[in-house]
Amino acid sequence: ADLKQVIIARAENEIEAAYADYDQRFYEIDENSINTMVEGKVGEERDEIIVIMKTAVAIVAFKSEDVLDNVRAKLAEAVPDDKELTEFDNKNIVYTLSSSNADQGTAAVNAAAEGNMTLKADAGLVDKNILVGLTKQQLNDYLSGLPEIAGFDVKFSPSFINKVPNLVDRIEVEISPGK
Repeated sequence: ADLKQVIIARAENEIEAAYADYDQRFYEIDENSINTMVEGKVGEERDEIIVIMKTAVAIVAFKSEDVLDNVRAKLAEAVPDDKELTEFDNKNIVYTLSSSNADQGTAAVNAAAEGNMTLKADAGLVDKNILVGLTKQQLNDYLSGLPEIAGFDVKFSPSFINKVPNLVDRIEVEISPGK
């Protein structure tokens, strides 16, 4: 059991050294494949015993920068059509090895990434037809009820007007990206 831990530790050290140029390294040591060979026989007296141990190791190594565009593209695919990706922190991506097949020379690595999204400027979030003729208070109540809106500012022009126009083409809605 002690020698088994030694070979695992040695394999880990060799992998870290051999793949030091890669910031992402995954490996699986198949403990069931550890093959032990002992020079000597039971009952034989010796000053030293030579034990040779071998094991199979599957290694996946890559540079984060090589897959960054792919991660960003996959994250952007997850964003709904009426929204756009505004922020993407590539320093907080978490990679996990989900499977590997040494015979085929393939591996699957999952990347968990976070980003911020905002509504596109042309998103049809606010239906102007609903706004027609609303008072300022009714308009505020309606906009407050939309979960996609973090905040809003209502302006009437000229300033003495206190109600939304009755003509849709006179209503202007601007969407600003969130912070």
